[in-house]
Amino acid sequence: MNLINERRFSGDMLSITNMSTLSTAASPIALIADLIPDSPLIDSRALVRDPQALRASYARDGYLYLARFFDPEPLLRARADILDICRQHGWLASGSALMDGISDGVWRHEGDEEYRKAYRQVIRLASFNVCSVQPKLLRVLRILFGCAVLPHPRNIARIAFPGGDQPTQPHQDFHYIRGSQSTVTTWIPTADVPADLGGLAVLAGSHLQGFVPHERTVGAGGFGVQTVGLRPWHGGDFALGDVLLFHSHTIHAARRHRDPQRIRLSFDFRYQPVAEPIDPSSLCYHGEDQPRLA
Repeated sequence: MNLINERRFSGDMLSITNMSTLSTAASPIALIADLIPDSPLIDSRALVRDPQALRASYARDGYLYLARFFDPEPLLRARADILDICRQHGWLASGSALMDGISDGVWRHEGDEEYRKAYRQVIRLASFNVCSVQPKLLRVLRILFGCAVLPHPRNIARIAFPGGDQPTQPHQDFHYIRGSQSTVTTWIPTADVPADLGGLAVLAGSHLQGFVPHERTVGAGGFGVQTVGLRPWHGGDFALGDVLLFHSHTIHAARRHRDPQRIRLSFDFRYQPVAEPIDPSSLCYHGEDQPRLA
């Protein structure tokens, strides 16, 4: 992060801390209505063969973007299986091609019982869970950690329907993960994600400030941090096979999902150094208290 950005963070992060100590019992608010990135994501795929440069890029920006890095075949198998579950539950438009992921026009919330019933099937799919332990990805994480990697069993599938009124607000994953602060999240789309379908943007260098207290917000997750005046946001279009990795303290947010028809399906996988502490919830299925044993 350059000197200008360091000044912005050192001055503005104080106001973030003050504003985000509001009671979590307060009514949820919208911190952002939409997010327009300042710059495209920096593609670090060429650095994978240079461990020192790769670690330096991650240490500076708090993220790595690896364009077309992930083998698309396991992603497509998992996508097909998940969309088939969506079709069984009536979530896809009648007569539409399965892999297009065309919604039936009804917006569904992660907390709804209808959603949870289908999601319990999704997170137990072998084709989905195997995506989190692809050797190529684990090698990159081993480079970052400099030691053996522990993949978290709590794998997350994000099924984002058209019509949601609020995107996921700026937040740090450590607010939810706890355990090791070294934890890395990987965000992996299962199809091309142009701007109108949303996708993630990251606040480059924000991890350098450590953990920031969160306040209640609207949108998925329900908590976030103020980022008014903070720069630079990095984001852009994503393609099948792209991988975005970021530190547990890196502030990130979802861009607004504007496509009127298509479901955005992506995966969140998390990893940490094997010897560091892990919160017990990270050993369970996402949204459940049952440990995942396989």
